Amino acid sequence: MPPYYDSLIAKVIAHGPSRREAIDAARTALREFRIEGIITTLPLHLRILDHPSFLKGEYDLGLLDAMAAAPGPVEGRSGRSA
Repeated sequence: MPPYYDSLIAKVIAHGPSRREAIDAARTALREFRIEGIITTLPLHLRILDHPSFLKGEYDLGLLDAMAAAPGPVEGRSGRSA
């Protein structure tokens, strides 16, 4: 995506009767989402949704720093991990 445009090309909004069901809906939506030809942050969002601190609702912006330091999948193209 050229730098001359807003990099937000899609937005996923998920909801459910409980936090857990909303997270499950978001996880399903992100796994089924396909964007071709560019690198996306979909793998990062899936890692966040699977992180124990996020699942417990006990997190802050430091979670991203902790995740960056921990091993995990490399972000790839088309929303898939490389």
